[in-house]
Amino acid sequence: MKRIGMISSLLCVLLCVPGIARAQTTASLWNGTTAPSPAQLDPDTTAVEVGVRFQSSAPGVLDKVRFYRDPLAPLTRCEVHVWSASGALLASSVWVGEGGPHVGWVTLDLYPDIPLAAGTDYVVSYFAPQGRYTVTDGFFASGYSAGVLSVPAGGGVYAYGPSGTFPTQTWNHSNYWVEPLVKLAPPETPLFARAYPGNNAAAVRWDAASGAQTYSVLRATSEAGPYQPVASGLTRTAWLDTSAMNGVAYFYQVRASNTYGTSAASYRAPVTPAPTAYSLWQTPAPSGVFASDDTAGVEVGVRFKSEVPGIVDAVRFYRDPGAPLEKRVVHLWDAQGVLLATGVFVGEGGPGSGWQTVDLYPDVAVQENTAYTVSYYAPAGGYTVTSQAFVISHYVQPLHVEADGGVFAYGPEGTFPTLSWESSNYWVEPVFRVR
Repeated sequence: MKRIGMISSLLCVLLCVPGIARAQTTASLWNGTTAPSPAQLDPDTTAVEVGVRFQSSAPGVLDKVRFYRDPLAPLTRCEVHVWSASGALLASSVWVGEGGPHVGWVTLDLYPDIPLAAGTDYVVSYFAPQGRYTVTDGFFASGYSAGVLSVPAGGGVYAYGPSGTFPTQTWNHSNYWVEPLVKLAPPETPLFARAYPGNNAAAVRWDAASGAQTYSVLRATSEAGPYQPVASGLTRTAWLDTSAMNGVAYFYQVRASNTYGTSAASYRAPVTPAPTAYSLWQTPAPSGVFASDDTAGVEVGVRFKSEVPGIVDAVRFYRDPGAPLEKRVVHLWDAQGVLLATGVFVGEGGPGSGWQTVDLYPDVAVQENTAYTVSYYAPAGGYTVTSQAFVISHYVQPLHVEADGGVFAYGPEGTFPTLSWESSNYWVEPVFRVR
């Protein structure tokens, strides 16, 4: 786009005051009571759509768009538009140009109001049928933020063409002085609250709520309540209640909060604490398996995650009755291959066939949503395997294995397994406890 002159972005930073530098119910990018400075009336007379790409770090409602009209600009009809990041038109409004009080910042109501998701890109723009828009070159040479609103570097956008052309082009990091006016809102209600029993403990889990800054957990011993807060200021989406007692029925609810308020409580999550061990399979003998005729030394295992914090204190694996009768060492690894714990199984016949449980030393505390691997070393091969078992993810709450989560590694005992083959399952699993 053609410009009269280059304006220093540093000068813009020094002279332009953000419209929101503190908590308030309406967020904007600039102070809409004074003229932008420095800024110029562009001499371009070609019809053009000019705007800004932005996002909000908190959910809200976009109900107005504001743009600056220079007193020397043509008195023409202007249309404002709101777009998704992909160019879908979400709302629009029309301003019929006139003089008098409509010189300077012009605010238009949108039809309809647009709910904004936190952390999502949107574009607001207006159509100048005879050009002559207000512009500051170099303003968006770097990212710009004002409270919860932010604009990326090069966030000023334009498009030549008829009204309603989605603006995607940039020129010289220009700012066209268009902004959203966003009514800020409390976060959404947390969804899918669930609880898992442990030994004198309960682990509570919920899905992240849009716009949440912190969470609080409430507890009752009756489904009808009353519910009392037992944790607050949480920034994670899982919490371990170590004050719960075995045999007592508890009901949990979760609320989300941000600067602008607190959500409604989630649906109730019931649980009765008791010593409980969790594993990936609940079958006495796996089906569709065979003992591999591979005779090379190999480490085989599974990569897993838990949705709540807890401990892994043992590893189970399935030993085919025809497998070699040899010592097997089990391992627990973190995602980077650091060995966290080991255990030793001394192979023998008879009752030593089938599922084997090997205690780990030491017990290992594991974090939610974090990848770990359990495995065992088969020095003469003969491991149990099922191909195509992990074509898709496998879930047995609170544990899950992502697609291709069965892993192996040839080499000496203690080689971290990272390879996968035909989405195979080697029938190895953690013994996980909330506490």
